Amino acid sequence: MSELQTLKASIDQNPISRLQVITITICAIINMLDGFDVLVMSFTAASISEAWGIPRPELGVLLSAGLAGMALGSLFIAPYGDRIGRRAITLVCLGVISVGMIASAYSQNVTQLAALRFLTGLGIGSMIASLNILVAEYSNARARSFAVSVLQSGYPAGAIIGGVISIPLISNYGWQSAFLFGGFMSLLMIPITLWILPESLDYLLTKQPRDALRKVNKALLLMGREPLQALPELTAEDNRKPSVASLFGDASTRNTLALWTAYFMLMFSMYFTFSWTPKLLTEAGLSASQGISGGLIIQVGGIIGSLILGVISGYFGLVRLTAIYLFATFTMTVAFATFLQAPLTLLMSVAFTMGFFLIGSMIGLYAIAPRLYPTFNRTTAMGWAIGVGRIGAIISPLLAGYLLEAGVEKSDSFIIFAVPLLIAGVAVMLFQLQEQASA
Repeated sequence: MSELQTLKASIDQNPISRLQVITITICAIINMLDGFDVLVMSFTAASISEAWGIPRPELGVLLSAGLAGMALGSLFIAPYGDRIGRRAITLVCLGVISVGMIASAYSQNVTQLAALRFLTGLGIGSMIASLNILVAEYSNARARSFAVSVLQSGYPAGAIIGGVISIPLISNYGWQSAFLFGGFMSLLMIPITLWILPESLDYLLTKQPRDALRKVNKALLLMGREPLQALPELTAEDNRKPSVASLFGDASTRNTLALWTAYFMLMFSMYFTFSWTPKLLTEAGLSASQGISGGLIIQVGGIIGSLILGVISGYFGLVRLTAIYLFATFTMTVAFATFLQAPLTLLMSVAFTMGFFLIGSMIGLYAIAPRLYPTFNRTTAMGWAIGVGRIGAIISPLLAGYLLEAGVEKSDSFIIFAVPLLIAGVAVMLFQLQEQASA
């Protein structure tokens, strides 16, 4: 076993330290803000639509603009995390997100707001893969799946907290106040990230940038580990350059195609649900605040479903459990469509259960993906998988806007957008983990 492998094994096998807990916590808080920053458009959609008098297709453009930026960021900027460092790219992206959110509050028309939503999405999409990798690398083997679940639970938690805060903000100060709140909170995370968040150990050890040994030893001492006398010698594998081509070949081809399919299909369904549920509930006869509450209940269910998945995956197998979650999401989405006109308590109960499995499925994919690839191209792999998924996330709100405008029933739209979940479930069952025993 090489020195590098020995160090990684030590982190995997030893109890989790305070530094590791802090790293996971900071990443989860950032992801929480991302959850609000992405979904703030769905929270403000009804108010903006009323204020500007915009039709459904244009509203679909606004809902998809941020997702388009996320897709391009994931595909083309996120891979630079393998080159310049995961902490470094996180700092840059927080700056971009802050500017995009604050400037969105001063938009005067659909074009300006769409452009700024795209910019915000670019920052979020470029950062998500690096957050996921940092958490996976700073977790020990026993806690890894749960730590990734905690990270990704930050996304729906941010949506819930942001939605609860958005209701009085929008009522009292207008839709612009929700964007300002998200922007200033993202701005606050820049100095915290700069001063506290460590760089990826895998990046420091395999890329060995200037001052890498000091940074590695500082992290190791805070983790209660012995410092290194020198950086380990790099192998041919460590010196490989990350690229899209490296995601194909041998077992990687099957994993890559299955992962891309699963991400695309799941995000296609998920972002229809996230983007349109508050609006469609309002059109079904609920008040605007009840519509937002329906969207929030989906997120509450998602947090609980995600944490439970993280706890029980060690017993049932992460791949198998994620596939079960996906098939259950299809079933509950069809049930939600059936109960759209049901009493409020029953409707919200079904929404909770749908969110439990929907967001839990996404967390399962995030936890599986880093274990499909080696260190040198892990961020590239995550970035491209998320980027392909974001393409589905862009298409679905737009397509939904046109379908609804063409006369498709609200209940039928939920069923149409649930079908891809079945395809995602089959794709997950094709994964071949490098750590097959944990599957």
